[in-house]
Amino acid sequence: MGSARPAVARMRRSRFTLASLYLAAGLGVLYLLLSLVVPAVERVTDTRSAASGESGWQASVLKASRILRTHGDTAAWATAAAALAGFVLPLLIRPARYLVWLLAVAVFLLDIAVVVGSYSGMLGQAIREANEGLGR
Repeated sequence: MGSARPAVARMRRSRFTLASLYLAAGLGVLYLLLSLVVPAVERVTDTRSAASGESGWQASVLKASRILRTHGDTAAWATAAAALAGFVLPLLIRPARYLVWLLAVAVFLLDIAVVVGSYSGMLGQAIREANEGLGR
């Protein structure tokens, strides 16, 4: 008479989501990019003079990197707290897993933007210097 649901369909789905791992990994990579890669690229090219009068993406990344290096411990704790919140929040509130997925994708795209912005600035500087060298 009544439709009997299979036992598998009645099992409660886990609230754990892989987005928490992706978010934690993305935040860790972002921290390492801003604390190690961006300063290395900054040492290779003299971007200080370009960043001081510029308000573009590269200037924003350089400023974020300098702030992170100045407040390293606070930034590390904030990164760890955000990653931990990505694990705990979906366990407490089920719809929060969609927010964690959204944040994980946003952090992943930000990682890509930081890398592309840093290296494109470095390559642009190298091309400008090469063109100046050919013009002499």
